[in-house]
Amino acid sequence: MPKLKKKQIEYKGHIFDSSLEANFFRFLEVNREEMKIHEIICHPAYEIIPAAIKQCPRCYNAGKVKNPVTGNMVKCTYCKGTGYKDISPSIFTPDFEILYTDGRREIIDVKGDFFKKSQIDKTFPIRKKLFEARYGLHVYVVTWDNMKGWDKK
Repeated sequence: MPKLKKKQIEYKGHIFDSSLEANFFRFLEVNREEMKIHEIICHPAYEIIPAAIKQCPRCYNAGKVKNPVTGNMVKCTYCKGTGYKDISPSIFTPDFEILYTDGRREIIDVKGDFFKKSQIDKTFPIRKKLFEARYGLHVYVVTWDNMKGWDKK
């Protein structure tokens, strides 16, 4: 299946991944006072798996490997002679973090019809679980329904 390219939308200095996301931001802005929203943060970043180091799979922490031609021990090119490899952190970037005047805070991820039908982003459920386990906050998935409007689950 070919990968669909999303068109990014710029609105009030924010870049959104889809028009649906931008429309939800507009909805939040229009209803800000009624919903008692103190602040809307777009695309906050949360570390869900910290950076780490692992043993080099080629030299097993020695930093050197045997050259197949000469038989001499040479610096491992995979780990650059250190004996270990860095593992970069995994970051979860939900669409919105909403801070309310009463101190509540909600994490929102906006998903379109495509998410419901084919679940194109298969990594989302595990990233959501990792975030919820680490930070103790629920990630609300918001979709647009032509009959009900914005639907938050």
